Amino acid sequence: MPRIARTAAVVVLAACSLAGAAPAQPAATQPAPQAIPPQTRTVLERAHRAYAAVSTYSDRAEITFDLRGKDSAGEIVEQSSSRELEFVFQRPGRFNVHTDDLDIVSDGSTIWAVMPDLNQYMQSAAPADLPAAAASDFVLSLLLQHRPATVLLAPQGSDFTRFFRADTTFASSRPETRGGRIGTRISGVTDPAMAGIGNAPFSAWFDDRTGLLEEIRIDLTSTYADMIAQADGQDMPGIPRTISKAEIIYTFADVRINQPVPPEKFAFRPDAKMRRVEAFEFSAPGGAQMALIGQPAPEFEGTTMTGEAISLAALRGKVVVLDFWATWCAPCIAIMPQVQRVAERFAGRNVVVIGINQDRPGMDERVRAFIEQRGVTFRQLADSEGDVGRAFRVGEIPCSVIIDQRGVIQDIHNGGDSETEARLSERIETVLRGGRIHSDEALARFAAGADEHLFPERGEAGNAPAPVNAALITEGPRTPGIAAAAGARLIDIDGDGRPEYVAPDFSGGGLVAVSADGGEARRIRLRGQRGYVGAFARATLGGTAGWVVAISENAGQSVRAGVRFHADNGDAVWTFAVPAGAGSVAQVPFVEAADLDGDGRFEVVALAVVMPESADPNPAANKAWLYVLDGSGSVLSARQVGNVATGAYIAAPIGAASGTPRTIVVMADNAVKRYTFDNRKR
Repeated sequence: MPRIARTAAVVVLAACSLAGAAPAQPAATQPAPQAIPPQTRTVLERAHRAYAAVSTYSDRAEITFDLRGKDSAGEIVEQSSSRELEFVFQRPGRFNVHTDDLDIVSDGSTIWAVMPDLNQYMQSAAPADLPAAAASDFVLSLLLQHRPATVLLAPQGSDFTRFFRADTTFASSRPETRGGRIGTRISGVTDPAMAGIGNAPFSAWFDDRTGLLEEIRIDLTSTYADMIAQADGQDMPGIPRTISKAEIIYTFADVRINQPVPPEKFAFRPDAKMRRVEAFEFSAPGGAQMALIGQPAPEFEGTTMTGEAISLAALRGKVVVLDFWATWCAPCIAIMPQVQRVAERFAGRNVVVIGINQDRPGMDERVRAFIEQRGVTFRQLADSEGDVGRAFRVGEIPCSVIIDQRGVIQDIHNGGDSETEARLSERIETVLRGGRIHSDEALARFAAGADEHLFPERGEAGNAPAPVNAALITEGPRTPGIAAAAGARLIDIDGDGRPEYVAPDFSGGGLVAVSADGGEARRIRLRGQRGYVGAFARATLGGTAGWVVAISENAGQSVRAGVRFHADNGDAVWTFAVPAGAGSVAQVPFVEAADLDGDGRFEVVALAVVMPESADPNPAANKAWLYVLDGSGSVLSARQVGNVATGAYIAAPIGAASGTPRTIVVMADNAVKRYTFDNRKR
């Protein structure tokens, strides 16, 4: 999960990292009568009629979380993160939702949730009231982030209050022009569908001509300011410690109504690789923690907040449930009543529930007061130094761990939602009966995904060098909120003769461009990118200007490497995946575009290294490949150029005219190798 102190939270997040907090699962959506100002009622009723009249609807929704604050030194910190969702609808009840990771498809009677990278899908019957069902379904809850979808998929006869949640109150409305179009912005207070967050101010803009909703803004500034103030401190440059703005923005663009939609858009046919599951099974990035399932639990001992000595060894013979939580974690607080009810339900049986509090040192009195105020009666152990958390590899909270009577971990679950009580109770009953929660196949996948390096030991402090004549270096103006990674290049993006400093965006998903004098900076969004961009190049392919980038992305339990071409508007045009057989992984340290043979057409050159998935010390086990692709991403030529390759570049004779054939220079196997490409040889 993203860390709120490091990276902005996006869409629906069900856990807090131990560095901060993030919103969790949505609560139920139920319409309710309410007093609505007349002008606002007019806008909502007009929108309701507009959506009710469409036969088909589609849009591209962007969900952005913007955060602004200051770090411990008082310097401005800006963070922004976005996610896109494509939605297509056709009456009656057919829809298609597409994101980078998940597809949800329905033909009106059956719903399929598909994660292509995992080669897994779930299948169920479509409920009569889909938005209501989504309130308690982890996957379908994605629909609650798309208000037009909530309205379109509501049962016939539903009224206009389905636009917003039951306890929304409306304060005002006013005219507002956006992009030359006249509309109305309504405002009030709403439930943002995030457990533990509470109601927050919001506004929404409707187009007066079409009646359709195009933007919602939810102001979470006060909530996040309180969370950050209570969070375990990270007093580092660039890490916000005070918050002046925290806002979620939903925009619905490229709206099309009553346009033909191909029938296959609402159908799903799994291929031979796809496996049907009851719930998606992940191994990464939590594989290191999940590898503990089926293993003896790490021993720990201590004194509870009521002064009682406690140790895991002394509890052998009982089912032990550990609840990792903190007072600053909104989802933890939201599910605490459910955990309390679980403790009460199993009181007197062979079950012990223990809270493992993750608040920072010196917070014991605050935590005790919190527990007393909320009526929490199950035992609590303070883990302010994080020793128990590290032993159980806890990276995000809330986190529950179920340990059986033999001291073996049977289950680990990160995050919390409205089903926490039912899920915990069912799994505890299974363990009490002597059953197992996870199959041998699942345990093997958990073990295969383990990565001890995800949880390094806490380092020693105090090893930073002392400043020397620091006053001789004077800092000038800065542009906050830009995190550029290594691998920058000077590229004239806009053709004005002044090159920009372009680098991968360390926040992931694109690039950043900084003017040559450092005075201006902006992000370049590349849609569909997961993980960080490595090598990249500017290119015009097939008449489309854009960016060729090397990709390395988690794909279920493996890593997919290759090349992707994005148009200037950020859309992915094509993707080439480096072939890597079973048991192998690949990386792409170099990518470039050039007219290699002087025929006036640009080719894409990629250097790829394929290596065994397990660490093999023999360099001969690696294979370095040189790929030449055409402007559509198809392979024109590929050959092995060695075993260990570290880089490459495209060279031309000094003073050569445009169109002169280029040389591909590769550094591999302790040699500088030169290659040429001529498509006319075909």
